[in-house]
Amino acid sequence: MRPAFDDEDLEKIDLGTPISTNESEIYNEEDDYDIQDDEEDEENTKLSKIVQIIILSAIAVILFSSIFLLIRWQRGSAPDVTDNNGNPAYDVESADYFVPFNPSAIEGYVDDGEQNIVILGDDTILHAQGENGISDLLAEATGANVTTLALSGSTIALQELSYTQGYAEDAYNLYYIISAICAGDMGNYDLQFAALSEIENNNEYYDYWDKLHVIDFNKTDTLIICYGYCDYLAGRPLTAGDVYGAQPYGHENGTTGSLDDCLKLLRERFPYMQIIISSPSYCFVADENGDMIGADVYFNSEKATLGDYVLNAKNAAEANHVSFVDNYFFEDFNFANYEDYLDEDGAFPNEAGRRLIVAHIMGFISGN
Repeated sequence: MRPAFDDEDLEKIDLGTPISTNESEIYNEEDDYDIQDDEEDEENTKLSKIVQIIILSAIAVILFSSIFLLIRWQRGSAPDVTDNNGNPAYDVESADYFVPFNPSAIEGYVDDGEQNIVILGDDTILHAQGENGISDLLAEATGANVTTLALSGSTIALQELSYTQGYAEDAYNLYYIISAICAGDMGNYDLQFAALSEIENNNEYYDYWDKLHVIDFNKTDTLIICYGYCDYLAGRPLTAGDVYGAQPYGHENGTTGSLDDCLKLLRERFPYMQIIISSPSYCFVADENGDMIGADVYFNSEKATLGDYVLNAKNAAEANHVSFVDNYFFEDFNFANYEDYLDEDGAFPNEAGRRLIVAHIMGFISGN
């Protein structure tokens, strides 16, 4: 049975102000809030994407610039060498040292009517042979008889201070070659011949010995020594052993000391012979990763650049009053224009580079 309600009870239930039950109005209000939220979210998303694009673009620019600069540095183009960790500034200021030479002014000189030139060198000369090589170009320019003796890996400095059969190749490094040339009236090449049997893969050494031991250096007018590149690659020390009055540049297992001793021997034994030191030219060398890097910025195991070897060779030349041809700090052929004068791998001069070097040397040969 339903309870009975009287009028008074009904009045209590009537709240006086009607309550809206229009659901559409409620939902419209909620939708309004949702639209505002969606618009804010969309704006935030767009802003976030813009920020991300800006950041990624900046990273890409930095990465591209770094790769570009690294490639240029490895190629050696326009490197920063004004303060190369204490090394002399590479400002292409020539280190040429010219010594006038007139053999006829020396007592006892006899002109045999022939001009004979001998070149002793390492890989820089070995790779510059053949048609339009250094020898051919020099013979063409001078009309002289030009003989070239070049051996791969040959250095100015000795591997060992005292000769040992364990490193028989030392017999063909510059110091022992010059010692043999200067021994006796016609040289003494017994050490070089004996070393042949101790050297593996010695075909190149046999060819060298065959040419060397028949040369009459008494009739050689000009001797051109082209070394230093392999000393740099091999990390031979610039100065080795004690330095003192009679040995101002160290011993023969250092490049400067060995060259100094070689020049002293030659000056004493062959007073009528013009001696010229011709330096390596600007080039690239392979670093520990196999990448080609300019020799002006690559430091070898002795913490030296090729320029250090060049300048130390000049010191030895000056000390012995011998001409020095600087092909490294050379205003016509340097890091700024190497592409015109180096071969494809950047290690050795191309034909244009060889012609430039020969023209440079020509200015130092007596009678030219």
